[in-house]
Amino acid sequence: MSTLFALSVAVVLMIAGAIFEQALNVRFLKEDTVELNGKMEVVRNIIMAAHKFEDATDVPLRLNDIVFGHPGIIISVRTEDGVLFSAGDRNIANQLVNEKILPDSQPATRKYGKRVYRFISSHIQQGKRWAVAVIALDITDDQNFVAAFQKSLWIGMTLVSLVLGWLGWVVVRHGLTPLRKVSTMVAAISSQQLDKPLADTEVPVELHELVAAFNTMLAKLDDSFRRLSEFSSDIAHELRTPIHNLLIQTQVTLAGQDNLEAYRSVLQSNEEEYQRLSRMISDMLFLAKADNKKVSLKKEGVALEVEVGNLFDFYEALASEKGIALQLTGQARVYADRLMIQRALSNLLSNALRFTPQGMAIEVNISADDGWVNLAVSNPGPEIPPAFQERIFERLYRIDPSRREGHSDNVGLGLAITKSIVDMHEGQISVASKNERVIFLLRLPISLPDPH
Repeated sequence: MSTLFALSVAVVLMIAGAIFEQALNVRFLKEDTVELNGKMEVVRNIIMAAHKFEDATDVPLRLNDIVFGHPGIIISVRTEDGVLFSAGDRNIANQLVNEKILPDSQPATRKYGKRVYRFISSHIQQGKRWAVAVIALDITDDQNFVAAFQKSLWIGMTLVSLVLGWLGWVVVRHGLTPLRKVSTMVAAISSQQLDKPLADTEVPVELHELVAAFNTMLAKLDDSFRRLSEFSSDIAHELRTPIHNLLIQTQVTLAGQDNLEAYRSVLQSNEEEYQRLSRMISDMLFLAKADNKKVSLKKEGVALEVEVGNLFDFYEALASEKGIALQLTGQARVYADRLMIQRALSNLLSNALRFTPQGMAIEVNISADDGWVNLAVSNPGPEIPPAFQERIFERLYRIDPSRREGHSDNVGLGLAITKSIVDMHEGQISVASKNERVIFLLRLPISLPDPH
C-alpha cells in the first residue's frame, strides 16, 4: 500500500510537472513571438523607407540601434546577391542567410554551436527587387532555465515520493495495528475455543463488521465441531452395541457344547447385527457420495401413489402391530429416480411410524400445482419446537441426543438422506408442527424427459 501510494503521488507530480513545463514553454514562446514580430515590423519599415536596397546607407546604423542593448538579437537582410545588411553576431547572421522563409511569421528554433535561437523571417518586396529579413533571438538562457527546472522537478518528485512513501508506510502500519490485533486474536483460537467469540471493544468501528462475520463463522464451526463430536459418540455407541452382541454370542457359543441348533441360532442373530451394521455404513457412504456429487440419477416416470402404496404394503405388518392406520389420498407423476424416491419416502414413513401413538393414523396426501408435486406425510405425535425445525434435516443432528432406539436411522441420518435425495432432484422439503401433529412436506418439480 505504501509503494502504491508513493507511485500514485509520483505519477500525479509527474503529470503536474509536465503540465507546468508545457505552460512555461508556451509562455516563453508567446513572449518571444511578440518580441520578434515587433522587431520585424520595425525592420520592414526601415527597409521599405529606402528607395533602393543599396542606397539605404543609414539602414545598418538603424539596425544596430535595434540590437543595441539586446545582445541576444541578430538581424540579417539578404537579396539574391547575398547579405545586404546584418546586425548582431555576424557569424550567426551569416548562418541565418541559409534559412528558408517561414510561413505566417511562425518562429522556428535552431541550435548554432552551443547556443539556441528562435527566429522568424519575412519576404520584403520593393519594385522588382526583393529581400528577405531574418531576426533571431537567443533563447539559450530560457532553455537552460527549463532544463534546470526539469532537473529540479525530477529531484523534487523523487524526494517527495520517497518521503510520502515513508509517511504512507507509517500511516498504513499505524492504521493496520487494529487488524494485527485481530490477527493475533484469531491466531490464538484453537478448536477448544470456538465458543469464545472475538471481542469488538478493542477494534475500531470499521472492523466491527469483519469481527461480527468472523464470530458468525466461529459459531458455525463450533456447532459443526460439536455435532461432529456427538456424531462420533453416537456412531461409536451404535457400532459398539452390535459388535458387542456379536462378540458375546460368539464367545458363549464357542464355550458351550457342539450343538448344531445353537450354532444356527447364533448365526441368525449375527445376521441381524450384520444387516444393522451394513445399513449404517451404507447410509454414511451415501451421504459422502452426495456431498461429492458422485450419485447419478436414473430418471423415469414415477407414479407417487403407486410407490406409496408399495411402501404401505411393506410397513403394513409393523403398522398393524401398533394399531396404526395408513391412509393415502391423491395421485401425481414425477420424472425422477425411482429407487431414490422410494428411499426418501421410506425414511419419512419409518420416521412417522416411530413417533405415531398406538391406535392413530398416518396420512399421506399427494397433489400438484404450478409445476410442482406436493407429497405431505402427516402423523400425530410430539411437536417439534420451532427452534429445531430448521435443523432437523441436518445430518448428525437429533433433537434429543439421549434417544438411542437401536436403529441406524436414529443416529440422525434418515432425514439428512431424505433431504439429499430431494436436493438432487432440485426439490424442497420442510416440516411443520402444531396442534400435536407433524407434517413433512416434500415438493418435487414436474419435469418431463427430453423427447430427443
